[in-house]
Amino acid sequence: MAKKMVIATHGTLAKGFRDALDLLAGGADRIITIDAFTVDKNPKQTIERLMEDSGGDDEFFVFTDVMAGSVNQMFVPYIGQKKLHLVTGINLALLCQVFLTLDQLTEEGLREAVDQAQSQILYVNDELAKKEKTNGKKDAFFS
Repeated sequence: MAKKMVIATHGTLAKGFRDALDLLAGGADRIITIDAFTVDKNPKQTIERLMEDSGGDDEFFVFTDVMAGSVNQMFVPYIGQKKLHLVTGINLALLCQVFLTLDQLTEEGLREAVDQAQSQILYVNDELAKKEKTNGKKDAFFS
């Protein structure tokens, strides 16, 4: 069974995520990207072709940018038809963790990665204020 990582976003965000992953970890050329409505003028056809050309035992880990967005909605019909895990509202922390563990990734591992990535979304001003209140130093956040 081949595990495939797909990043599909509006604009060129998917390519940007892949470029960042390649910079951080290398080997990101195996990630499939769909830059909807730019390079991929008709992402629905691109997605259909990707699903049709896949092997019956392929497992897809698909990451999109916006829950209510058209790109995310184009993958929803494949849940249940294919072995497809769909995650939306992505960030680089999530993608990095998934990419580095893709060959061993399980559904439970994906859930854990999502939880950890959600914890990385912070309003830094408030975090610094909490640290300053605790130990009197703003720069203590990074130490």
